[in-house]
Amino acid sequence: MDVIGEVVAMGDKENIAKQDAKTNWMLSLEIKDLHNNKLNCALFGEFAEQMSKYKNHESENRIIAIIQFAKIKEFKGEVSLSNSLFSTKVFVNEDIPEINEYMSSIIFNGNISDEDDCQSQRLTHLSSHYSHSISDEFLVKSEKVLLEEICEKTKECFCVALATIVSIEKETNWYKVKVTVEDDSGSATFVMFDREVFQIIQVSAVDIKDKLSKDDKSDSFPKELIEYTFG
Repeated sequence: MDVIGEVVAMGDKENIAKQDAKTNWMLSLEIKDLHNNKLNCALFGEFAEQMSKYKNHESENRIIAIIQFAKIKEFKGEVSLSNSLFSTKVFVNEDIPEINEYMSSIIFNGNISDEDDCQSQRLTHLSSHYSHSISDEFLVKSEKVLLEEICEKTKECFCVALATIVSIEKETNWYKVKVTVEDDSGSATFVMFDREVFQIIQVSAVDIKDKLSKDDKSDSFPKELIEYTFG
């Protein structure tokens, strides 16, 4: 998915890497289109570093960004964007037709005065709490259950189970990952798709597929799923 808009809010660059792991920067931001529709976005790695540099120069110019090949995430009806590891490209305030035309549209459609333009350049600061609000809502508001209690559910619901991944089934198509998990009440098999796996290993299925294709190992089970999950 490709998006273009004005960055109207931005958080601080945060290192979300596990202890003793390589630095992994994350930056939360909010972008707005010409119709004042707003969308949350999380940038990781070099893209977080790239965008964070503009926060210190927010008073100089509007921040117009293009995020190309962005990934869509949805949780409880709330949609957000993030970058993939290899495919995404980010353009910020670059002298290219798309950004120049967008800036012209802001001025033409809004009839913006110098005072209004100056005000719009002041970014709203996003706190760490804001950037993690979706996961916080899931963990705090959802019912906590044991694995054995999941089988007793008769209606669709959101729930949280704290369990340990003990094995990964390698004989299935790896774009969906079957894992065996255990807690004190027993064991179960979970199926995880790209969104869930990305939250664990910070690498998307598209990126893994591209890497395997380049290595001529497209039929292999990705070692990333073993290394990142079990260390």
